[in-house]
Amino acid sequence: MKFYIIMATLNPGVTIADLQNVLQMYAITYYRIAPNVWVVSTFLDAATLATVLNPLVSPGGNLFVTRIDPNDKQGMMVPDFWTWMRTNGGGP
Repeated sequence: MKFYIIMATLNPGVTIADLQNVLQMYAITYYRIAPNVWVVSTFLDAATLATVLNPLVSPGGNLFVTRIDPNDKQGMMVPDFWTWMRTNGGGP
């Protein structure tokens, strides 16, 4: 399993629910950390994630997908996020 940060600015008419429906099909689990940013755990690679999300953002939106190392992390997040990370294999 791998963790990714996904930042998506959706096309007009595409909803957050639409994006989350796609994530439910391709991710093991995900956590929304900001209005347009999710942390996703999946067995897919970044290119495949970008391919399945691209229809939601093209031609006028933005999409950024990058892998993160859950064992090398620091930050100030709500406690629920850290619990989610630990529960889903995101390190100690």
